[in-house]
Amino acid sequence: MMQPRLKSEIRVHAMLRGAAAAGIFGAVLRRGDDTAGAIIVRLAPDAQTAMLYCAAPGPGTDDDGRPRWICATGPDPVPNDEANAWLSRRIDTDPDMWVVEFETAKSGPCLDGTVVDTAPPQEDPLIAQIFRK
Repeated sequence: MMQPRLKSEIRVHAMLRGAAAAGIFGAVLRRGDDTAGAIIVRLAPDAQTAMLYCAAPGPGTDDDGRPRWICATGPDPVPNDEANAWLSRRIDTDPDMWVVEFETAKSGPCLDGTVVDTAPPQEDPLIAQIFRK
């Protein structure tokens, strides 16, 4: 049986409100498809670096029904140029994508689910292609 899914627009606005309640500034950098656009979360711990989170490969939700996230840029912040290049590649293949930025290094108040890992498994050729630098 398929799990009901919130529209992307509703999820994005809920993440922005949750972060604001925690005192974290957030903004939509790119508006995607209201209903089913993929969501990329950009955490900006400072003006020079970022961390990018996207949907984790595999099941869309954890055992509690919460979305699963993975940090596509690895466990440490990367320079903005590298993060922007990664985003550009993803947007080229998925023009319906949302990009939401939060000015923090803490993913907890910003993501509406579970972070399953900080770095994607590079052994799988399909995953390596999606997360190539």
